Amino acid sequence: MSESAFANRIVQSLLDTDFYKLTMMQAVLHNYPNVDVEWEFRCRNGEDLRPYLAQIRAQIERLSELSISAEQLGFLEQISFMKPDFLRFLGLFRFNLRYLHLAIEHDELVLRLHGPWLHVILFEVPLLAIISEVRNQHRYPQIKLVDARDQLYRKFDWLRAMPAARSWPN
Repeated sequence: MSESAFANRIVQSLLDTDFYKLTMMQAVLHNYPNVDVEWEFRCRNGEDLRPYLAQIRAQIERLSELSISAEQLGFLEQISFMKPDFLRFLGLFRFNLRYLHLAIEHDELVLRLHGPWLHVILFEVPLLAIISEVRNQHRYPQIKLVDARDQLYRKFDWLRAMPAARSWPN
């Protein structure tokens, strides 16, 4: 029996995000540390995500357990434009669930963030990953890790072949 493609813990690190989010978080720390923002997720294609509410909520609650490791901070310290004050802040950062509202409204799953930009900016990527992963666990429970890996390698092969097969416009 092959291992499932889906992990028990979807988001495993604070660095399970887009690097752009980290650079923007640093900019927010330096330029807009007291600005409040609001962000909302609604499923635009009309798919019913309500059956996944409990599982999504459980994964979101696990976000507050995450912290950045000394090794990860050491990696970020090697990036010349990462400032020491930001890295110190990141070393203290935790996802604070008080800024998050997850509910069913008008028969649809709604996820809303409201709070200091500095404290909610890193939520977006993990939240979207959690929703996508939980949904896909239910839609494709038969997918095994080996299947996902094989598909990834097929895409790598396709990408390697593309530059040779395509002439790029000027």
